Amino acid sequence: MYYSAIVLAETFGKSNTSRIVELQANGNSPFTPAYAIYDQGTLSRVALFNYMDDINAPGTADINVSIRVPNNAPTQVFVKYLASDSVSSQNITWAGQVC
Repeated sequence: MYYSAIVLAETFGKSNTSRIVELQANGNSPFTPAYAIYDQGTLSRVALFNYMDDINAPGTADINVSIRVPNNAPTQVFVKYLASDSVSSQNITWAGQVC
């Protein structure tokens, strides 16, 4: 649970004005949810999740994502990953750091 709190805190941001919109990506798949985060009405972040498991068939959990953003969106992109070999793993990384 601790790891998800770190991710959500960074996703929501510090402005206290965030509005989060579910994007219903991939046919509203529960395995690949996506959210747009708006601060004061302007798109500021996109959160993408991939809960698919490729233990039995390596590479099958990979996804490709295309995002269209409005003209007033940020001009830089920063990517952070929360990664683990499995949900029971104790080797979890967030943004390249071991948690």
